[in-house]
Amino acid sequence: MNDGNDDPVADALVDGSAYERVRVRRISTFKRPIPRKLHHLGALSYLLAAAVLSLAVLPSAVVATLPVDPFVASTRTLVLGLVAQGIVAVAGAVLVATALARPRLEPMDEDTAESVLAVEETASLVGFVVGGVSLVIAVGTVLVAHLGPGAVETLTLLTVNSPYGAAPLPFPFEPAWAGVASWLAGLALHLAAVLLGGQ
Repeated sequence: MNDGNDDPVADALVDGSAYERVRVRRISTFKRPIPRKLHHLGALSYLLAAAVLSLAVLPSAVVATLPVDPFVASTRTLVLGLVAQGIVAVAGAVLVATALARPRLEPMDEDTAESVLAVEETASLVGFVVGGVSLVIAVGTVLVAHLGPGAVETLTLLTVNSPYGAAPLPFPFEPAWAGVASWLAGLALHLAAVLLGGQ
């Protein structure tokens, strides 16, 4: 009978695998299980998708003040968003690979568990810190454009080069497709999280 005193940390230390024991003892920035991390990375992808697609409804007064129409031409902001999305997607893929590899490594000793957790932590740091921060900057830049010409002018004065300036990509990639690609990446990350057993 459950007396309400269950302690998952104590359970992991007493009855858990080497991976679970090392995981609860290890000092980590991102303690959440992999499926939860994948949900969060998916949410970041959806956020970027929404921001990119929102460029289609920028006020005409704002578009008139920009060097190019950001929903028609690739801009520095779009390039930053694409790079950030790529980092988030790769980090998510590494987390999925780690989650799939772990059962095959069982039973593992604590050194192997430490190595697995180091890979998981590194992917999390790169995904959330490097990819996540870059993505938030890209989204923030798009949001500024929605605030009107005055906000755009202020941001442009604060930056060396206008984030809304054209930035040709080595291959054709329209902003609308960037938004769709980010949405699909978010969907893939969420589905992976569900298939790995997390909500």
